[in-house]
Amino acid sequence: MPGGASSDTSWITDNGLISGDSQNGETDPLIPGLPETHAVLWQHGHITDLGTLDGGYESMSMSVNSRAQAVGFGTNGVADPNSIIGLGYQTRAFFWKNGAMQDLGTLGSGTDAMAAFINERGQVVGWSYTSSDPSDICAEVYGLPLTTGAFLWEDGKGMLDLGGLGGTCTIATGLNDRGQVVGQSWLTGDATQHAFRWDRKHGLIDLGTLGGDFSSAQAINNAGQAVGGSYMVDNVQADAVLWKGTTMLDLGTVDADACSYAFAINELAQVVGDSGDANCGSTRAFLWERGGPMVDVNTLVSSDSGIYVTLASTINDQGEIGAKGVLPNGDERAVLLIPCDEHHPGVEGCDYSLVDATAASRRVAAPVMQRPVIKALPEVGRISKSRSGSPRLQQGVFHQHTRTSSR
Repeated sequence: MPGGASSDTSWITDNGLISGDSQNGETDPLIPGLPETHAVLWQHGHITDLGTLDGGYESMSMSVNSRAQAVGFGTNGVADPNSIIGLGYQTRAFFWKNGAMQDLGTLGSGTDAMAAFINERGQVVGWSYTSSDPSDICAEVYGLPLTTGAFLWEDGKGMLDLGGLGGTCTIATGLNDRGQVVGQSWLTGDATQHAFRWDRKHGLIDLGTLGGDFSSAQAINNAGQAVGGSYMVDNVQADAVLWKGTTMLDLGTVDADACSYAFAINELAQVVGDSGDANCGSTRAFLWERGGPMVDVNTLVSSDSGIYVTLASTINDQGEIGAKGVLPNGDERAVLLIPCDEHHPGVEGCDYSLVDATAASRRVAAPVMQRPVIKALPEVGRISKSRSGSPRLQQGVFHQHTRTSSR
């Protein structure tokens, strides 16, 4: 916004609406020295300030749908030492439509909430404190000091608690247009965490693990296929997982890596994520398609690109991948990978003679891991989840675009 020094994006829709946040050049009068940041919406070349909640000066938009309905979180003027975003004031989930920002409330007797996703039906998913009871595991893993639950909010119906698996911490991480939700929930005693899927017909279902103590689901497509990761039976190695209903498919890792995790799946069941050493500390981006095996994305990118792609966080139905890469000097870059195929003709830098080449890769035995590697929501902005029904990506060469973050 005019006067502001920084801005950031969080989501883009099929019709080009972009949500995010921007500084406005003002200083928050409640928090000396802190620049005011407001949720914004970019549409048709213009930026719209979505405003703030009553009494507050900070807000951020996390998601938007094609009807320009946006969701996120903002502060109000009520002091709160357990503020979800750590600014000393209550954090509340909001729904924005036609110029008006609405506070969605909280679960139970909780004081704070955040809205993370909105689908094309206007259903909103996020998480909320449910009481003032402490949660050591939620604090350790997510920085949320109090008992926290996941919610679904619908206009006219209010906020619905999705339940949990008996522990004090449940977090939603994905939502599709059918109103199905995925995430992770701690079991009774908070010693173990499992992936879950929720819908109105079946409620919250434990998706299980690959034999280990921990699993988590990160994303779900409109066919109800979910992806994430799970520890193997020895709780040392972890693999990316695809859930079809309650059936788990182990996606393995790249080569002999000890860890992999899936961040996104499109409508064609193409899966992307990262694969690397123990606990996924040092990683490379992967692509998995029906029939496998998992492929190192770097083998599909021209060797003279100069960037090593470390993580793929999103993929749309055209096979275009949003990722993160590292330059030889260590600088990080946001990366857009565009398939060099007959459905993306004339892309500068593509070698179309390699389109039909088979990427060198091999199937490996399923890997393993040691304490939950909890993945935060992807750092790289999501790209449009097109429903155009475009054909499946061939294992050929990607063309790579890079940019530097505005923040």
